[in-house]
Amino acid sequence: MSKKVIFLCQYFYPEYISSAQLPYQTAEDLSENGFDVEVLCGFPYEYLKANEGIKKSEIIKPNFKINRIKYSKFNKNNSLGRLLNYFSFTFFSLLNLRKFKNKDVCIVYSNPPVLPIVPYIAKKLFDTKIVFVSYDVYPEIAVSTNSISEDSLLVRLMKVINVRIFPSFDKVVALSSEMKKLIETNRKVSPESIEVIPNWHTGSVDIALEKKNGEFTVSYFGNMGTAQDMDTLTDTIVKMSDCKGIRFLLVGHGNKKDEIKKKFESIGTKNVEIIDFLHGNDLSVALNESDVFIVSLESNLAGLAVPSKTYTYLAMGKPVISIMDENTDIAKKLTKFGAGFNIKNNDSISLEKCIMLLKNEEIIYNQMSKNAKELSVKEYSRELSTQKYINLINEI
Repeated sequence: MSKKVIFLCQYFYPEYISSAQLPYQTAEDLSENGFDVEVLCGFPYEYLKANEGIKKSEIIKPNFKINRIKYSKFNKNNSLGRLLNYFSFTFFSLLNLRKFKNKDVCIVYSNPPVLPIVPYIAKKLFDTKIVFVSYDVYPEIAVSTNSISEDSLLVRLMKVINVRIFPSFDKVVALSSEMKKLIETNRKVSPESIEVIPNWHTGSVDIALEKKNGEFTVSYFGNMGTAQDMDTLTDTIVKMSDCKGIRFLLVGHGNKKDEIKKKFESIGTKNVEIIDFLHGNDLSVALNESDVFIVSLESNLAGLAVPSKTYTYLAMGKPVISIMDENTDIAKKLTKFGAGFNIKNNDSISLEKCIMLLKNEEIIYNQMSKNAKELSVKEYSRELSTQKYINLINEI
């Protein structure tokens, strides 16, 4: 008899961000492998190409059903708005506890951080097994990025919640080895109950598109926020402003974006373009126009988060330069496979040297590009990761 699995997450199909596409593709692959899948997620508002015709309940196929919950949509760019949205979605999820009845397993995600309260109660009522997927570690990441004070009421509340609910998880999924170690230490969870399952590139890789510009393009896609080391990159861009034939492209959003724009405007930097979040064909074109990709994480955040754009970069088969702690899985894999370089935080001199090396040495560039694709296939493919989820659910 196939197991009945319920997914609980704020973002899901048809939203195009990775935190929506990853649960969707996991659920899709589970249903393809015979599991009876039901989803409880937020009604999509933000990350859509068009919001017409979206139903509160949708049957994808006989063993794959989606239920969408409407919840508050306050301004997510301020702390109060985010908190209200977090608790609103969690509250309305609690009102749907009946959907957990007769379910064997619940896969719940770490965003919003209070959401695991719902399956915790469901386990008490219905004996539902819990798989907790940790995309980041809260409240530690909020404290480390100075988003919230360690003495705040929310942090104290989250510590109490974590102490209570983590022992109830049958399995915890960490995105990297360093995240696993941190969860072991901070949550007092046995290493046997934590599985490392990395994320993957959720889109298609359209490498048939031709590169139209003749410049060597160094690109950064994604969030430009408190978790990302943007200073090392922007300092390098300023230093290389007079380098002919090199162009920098920054794509995305985040609370550092306006500050970065002002920095370049005040200096008069002209070798950089900053644009908003892209998706679909526009994203494919920008990825194909890129020659090298940058991924970054602040030095004190190793284990607290993993930059998801790394998987997209590697899938494109182009060198990746990471700016982060050398003990992270990403830094180690790039070095091991020869798929790029890892640069220490604040080392803009080394970043400039690596960019110039890749621009001027065609043999090195081509080999690193080949190695990046190999790393993507061997370590970070959808098939490998979703199979690990299948194995994990079959074990519990």
